[in-house]
Amino acid sequence: MKYYKTAKTMISKKYSKRSRILPVIISTAIIFTGCQHNTDQGCGAPIKHNTIPEGFYSEVIPYSSFAKNFNDRIRYEHIVSKGQPINKSKVAQFYVQSWNDLYIQALLKPEVNYLGLAVTQDEINDLTFGNHPHESIRNLPFLKDKNGVFQPSLAKDFINRIKNDTSSDPKVTWEVFVREIENKYQSDKHQKLLSLAMFVTPAEEEYYNYYQSTEIDFDYAFKSFATLNIEIPHDSLLVNLYKKYEDDYFKPESRKVAYITAKPIIDPDNHTEELKRFSALKNHVAADFKALSEKNPAIKFFATEYNIASVQGATQEFFQKGKTNDVYGPVFQSNSYRMTKIIEKYERPDSVKIRHIVLSGADTLLIPKLTKEIHEKKNFDELAARYSIDKKNKDQGGLIGWVKYGDLVEPFNTACFSAPGDFYFEISGSYGKHLIHIMEISSSKSEYVYADVLYMEIEPNEKDFANLEKIVNRISKQAKSSEDLFAHAIEHGFATTNISLQNTYYNVPEIDNSNDIVQWCFKNSKNKISPPFKKGNNVYIVFVSDILPTGNLPFYEVRDIVKDDFVMLFRKDTLYDRTKPLIDDTKSLEENAKVMGSPVIGIKKMVLASYDIPSLGIENDLRGILMGMKVGQTSKLFKGDKGLFIVRKTAERKIKPKSTPQIRLKNQYLADVENDVHLGDISSNAKAFLNFVRQQDSYFLLKTYKNLLPEDKEAARAMWSAEHAFRKGNWEESLNGTQTYKGFKEFIQKSDKETKQSRLAKIYAAICYMKINDFQSAIPLLASIEPTEDYFMSTLVPILLGDAYALTNKPLDAVAHYKNAIEKGNSKFYQAIAMHKLALHYYMLGEYNNAKEMCKLLLAKNVSHHHGQVVTELLKKLETQCSE
Repeated sequence: MKYYKTAKTMISKKYSKRSRILPVIISTAIIFTGCQHNTDQGCGAPIKHNTIPEGFYSEVIPYSSFAKNFNDRIRYEHIVSKGQPINKSKVAQFYVQSWNDLYIQALLKPEVNYLGLAVTQDEINDLTFGNHPHESIRNLPFLKDKNGVFQPSLAKDFINRIKNDTSSDPKVTWEVFVREIENKYQSDKHQKLLSLAMFVTPAEEEYYNYYQSTEIDFDYAFKSFATLNIEIPHDSLLVNLYKKYEDDYFKPESRKVAYITAKPIIDPDNHTEELKRFSALKNHVAADFKALSEKNPAIKFFATEYNIASVQGATQEFFQKGKTNDVYGPVFQSNSYRMTKIIEKYERPDSVKIRHIVLSGADTLLIPKLTKEIHEKKNFDELAARYSIDKKNKDQGGLIGWVKYGDLVEPFNTACFSAPGDFYFEISGSYGKHLIHIMEISSSKSEYVYADVLYMEIEPNEKDFANLEKIVNRISKQAKSSEDLFAHAIEHGFATTNISLQNTYYNVPEIDNSNDIVQWCFKNSKNKISPPFKKGNNVYIVFVSDILPTGNLPFYEVRDIVKDDFVMLFRKDTLYDRTKPLIDDTKSLEENAKVMGSPVIGIKKMVLASYDIPSLGIENDLRGILMGMKVGQTSKLFKGDKGLFIVRKTAERKIKPKSTPQIRLKNQYLADVENDVHLGDISSNAKAFLNFVRQQDSYFLLKTYKNLLPEDKEAARAMWSAEHAFRKGNWEESLNGTQTYKGFKEFIQKSDKETKQSRLAKIYAAICYMKINDFQSAIPLLASIEPTEDYFMSTLVPILLGDAYALTNKPLDAVAHYKNAIEKGNSKFYQAIAMHKLALHYYMLGEYNNAKEMCKLLLAKNVSHHHGQVVTELLKKLETQCSE
């Protein structure tokens, strides 16, 4: 039993060190789409989809499943941290992550089931106590022998023990541990198949070789769009733009919320004991106040200057009549007891009139000479004009004018208000040395006191909170609107706040442990006042002022954003239209730059494959135009991202690229797959209604598959070993199998009818053939796969066929299959990949117009894709070449 307890502890320690953060795909724009819904609960909570599009069905994630995932994860953290508090931001992360885990798996489930990719129990057993254990299991030291070798038998024994444990903590620990391993494995299994289906064709390799090994020098003239000032457009114009780009203003369900923050009002009558303790300090008022505070942690100290005229009441009278070392207090002020001791009393002019000469470098040595000359010749104005580096006022004799106390930075402020009238002095500053002349001092003066203050902060007690409770309960019952709520807040001196909450929030910003407030906001209807929520020493009352359901935000919500968009578009077109007639294409860059009122700037060594242009940032159109120009050629005026450009290409050279086209394209593709960007196709159609914040079931749509192939359960149990070899890159073993497991070829040959597993085996086998350059075997295998209905393989299989033909030097056949992927595939993500491949093939075949149209089609697809920059630049390159 000692071994068993040690083992459980080691799992907790091992897992608590993990810092993996699952990608959060649900909290912003991917899944929040504009589906209609019922809101008859009054709180805007969707009950279910009103209408279900043809080919889809409604799926539910029960709130109970979400709550179990979340609560288990919190319990797990408490177990592994031995009861230590969990960081609030970590709890919020778990809250959204628990939904993500459920949602991603729910999205993948019909896809992996359709393809036969679901994780089997045999795979889970292999992950935990088989020959291919998950890294998190394999690295547990108590499951290794004395030589440090993982022992499956020890793992199996441990799992049986922990499953049969009568206490709940080990079961929770193990369930969370294995669930996350299983979820990650399912995602990895799916992603790995997609990732290994990526091939770089000769056309892609040739273009990217050029793209990555080209460096360009150029000169440019630039005029920013911001230089054009325009009047605020009429709302009718803004509404037209809003309607045109309505989908861009798409947001998740949210609430407009107003709340007041009520702090307890401390009544000194409730704190007589604190007053007695503080009053005892009066016996030591002759001592140094700072020293007294250092001896007592509850007593604090500060020293400050008071303008007597700005102090009110008894304190002002004390400052006026008191003498040095007189003490006033204790008094109750700002929720603290205070005692104040006068250290010094003095007068200061309200303002002074000054001028200066600022010298830098070697000229600072002239100050004694200049001071002497000023005293003799009274020529301060002349010397300021000659020597001062302060261009703002040197021509006015260095005059700064009248300044009030506090207008100047230190040490100038203190120096100027401490000097007598008609006085010269030297002082150092950030820009050099200043020779300052105090010209005049105002006749009006103010009295000041410099004082030491001891104070003891008073924490609210039960009586203070009881008084606060009466006030907030009355406000909660009496307030009927946000105006009422804020009026009561002003009456009692409470703070007021307006915010927007989205239905993925865990806490209200600035309020700790406020998940119950968020839930109240999403469970209750508009114009309802909440009961008081006590958080720490504060009490909050909340009011839902507006409900914004999932979908496009109304125009009034985004007017300022639309206005900014309109202004930018208007500036681009208008500045171009006004500038273009002034530009003469027969003249030099320098001559046209003068017309633009812009300097000519040179850029050296711009690498095409880099992200930013030095000093210009992202300017894909500029980069593409330069690619299409000849050395020595000057462009026409064109619109960039931030302004108008005219450029002259001065040099182009070859450089050694940092990576190969295969590495670049593979890394870009892997990033999109591993970050779940490819799931956007499913999630955008899911039209999810997230109700987990309001503790209700969540609904979404999934695609209905009609022509499902039968499941071959025996093959599913047996094929995972070949899949494992595939993911390890053992192509021959995956195809042909070994003495211990079957290969994909055998699953294809022995299947007397088409099943999910035989179709999947064909896909796996075709990729293996392509990996070993046996394209003649891959092509008929891929061609024998009937068109699929799923999101990924429906597009990816014809892309693989196109790649296979391209890699056997049959570009026209490749083009036909890329077209097929675009026309018949269901995934925008993979359609964009097909478009990218097709555009480059057209370009390499010299079919520039077709290449241009394919680039435009890809960019119009508006899909989040790693080829966007390259395709934008290729389009501009083609347009530049075709215009010659």
